Amino acid sequence: MGGLLGEKVPMIFPRMSENNVKGGWLRLATIINRDAFSRDCSMMEVHFANYNCSNHAIILIGIRHGSYPAPFLVCKGGNTSFKLAYKSSDRNTDIYIYFAQVNSCIEKKWVTKSSILTIQNDNIEYIGNLPDGATEIQLS
Repeated sequence: MGGLLGEKVPMIFPRMSENNVKGGWLRLATIINRDAFSRDCSMMEVHFANYNCSNHAIILIGIRHGSYPAPFLVCKGGNTSFKLAYKSSDRNTDIYIYFAQVNSCIEKKWVTKSSILTIQNDNIEYIGNLPDGATEIQLS
């Protein structure tokens, strides 16, 4: 059995570079909320690792759309722990990840995007502490 179109086609992932110098919470993306009748989901692949990749993980995060979007963990692999959180307002939703390793990197790539998904900010930004009103997601 082949991959995409009968051939194994790798998905090129962005180059990893240090963007989590202090270790802490980072904003992965900010998306615009949809209406209550939205039935769409999107998914992003997130890689994170410390210096020399001794602690690393690859996760898939699903994002349900609607009036109050929220991320959910699809799958995870690796040897380290992390946290996910989100903060919704009436207009948009921020998605956060926590990786405590200093001098580490976190990169992401959208695997699937709903045709109605509107991304307000797609840059990974270090924020340090989780903002007031954000909700942590329980990971099992």
